[in-house]
Amino acid sequence: MSTSIRYPNRYATFWGAASNAMAPAFRAGDSGASGDTRTPALNIREGDADYVVEAELPGIDKSTLDITVDEGVLRIAADTNSAAPDSGGDRLLRQERITGRFARELRLGAGIDEANISAEYRDGIVLLTLPKTAEVQPKKVNVKIH
Repeated sequence: MSTSIRYPNRYATFWGAASNAMAPAFRAGDSGASGDTRTPALNIREGDADYVVEAELPGIDKSTLDITVDEGVLRIAADTNSAAPDSGGDRLLRQERITGRFARELRLGAGIDEANISAEYRDGIVLLTLPKTAEVQPKKVNVKIH
């Protein structure tokens, strides 16, 4: 028995928000927006000094996690546990958990300090911090009142 699950594009309204400065930068190379079940779900936030990408990777062993930045493309890849659990001779009736290799790519826009991107993995979530370059960070202007 084979079961195929497709999820709706949860990011359609996010990408449609014209006020989000990072949306065009991520949209161009977003290989996971099609709803592919082998891509991690993402949350992307923007702060004054950086962007933060949170990727859901439940059950992923940290040693299989591969995060790279190459020519403006951030790539998150990993292997899920491909070993079938020992079922003690029982027959598998339904399998919804994906096994194998997957990847998610995001094209970064200008203004990202690629040399200082950092990652943290905790409780099945990868937290990537993408610092902005100095020229794209908001500048505070002091206003003199006469």
